[in-house]
Amino acid sequence: MRGVRPRQRRVSRNNKNKCHKRQGKGTARYREVQATKIGHMMRPLPHVEAVVVEIERMISMKKSIVILLMGLLLSAALSGCGGKTAAGSAPSSRTPETAGSVYGKYLTAADVEEATGLAGLKATEEGLSLKFTDSNDVVVYEARFYGTDFYEDEVGANRKLYTDVPGVGEKAAICIPDSPYRLVFVKGNRCVMTQTLSKNADGEYLLSEEQLISIAKIIASKFLE
Repeated sequence: MRGVRPRQRRVSRNNKNKCHKRQGKGTARYREVQATKIGHMMRPLPHVEAVVVEIERMISMKKSIVILLMGLLLSAALSGCGGKTAAGSAPSSRTPETAGSVYGKYLTAADVEEATGLAGLKATEEGLSLKFTDSNDVVVYEARFYGTDFYEDEVGANRKLYTDVPGVGEKAAICIPDSPYRLVFVKGNRCVMTQTLSKNADGEYLLSEEQLISIAKIIASKFLE
């Protein structure tokens, strides 16, 4: 008697399709599994996080150091421009008769008095300036001593205000009626700006154009060639 072969269960086409759908890529379960995998892949490793934190800390420290250095440099620049001496005190005034005088040899109070007819003037030297004051300490006349580049900075930049003056140094120009009256000239390696700062009761400057030119000639004549 022949053996009976067990009947195999047939799966219908509809059941196969249902099985594939349950396991296919479009199912909710499939999407959940894939999302979990992606999440694990994108999660940073612990040691990577530590490296990132350390880099951020180093960047922050470098920024702080740069800001500190800029502050120190700015502070040094401001202190250098404050008109202070190395000891921290303001520049002192000195009379041309003292040993510290630099410009007193070019012009004296007697020179200014002779050129202007004024009396009782006193000369005081401060930095680059030689000032002449009256008995009330009012500055009547001032001479400032610069390098030759100053001529172009002052006269060249304000050419419309200046008129050339012959016979004073190598070149000279006077600025009148602009206030204050001033005359600038070059002699050798020096440029000198002279000006009158005080006015009389009528509101006119004490020194005239002719007197400014006369005093400038005295200064220029004392410069070494």
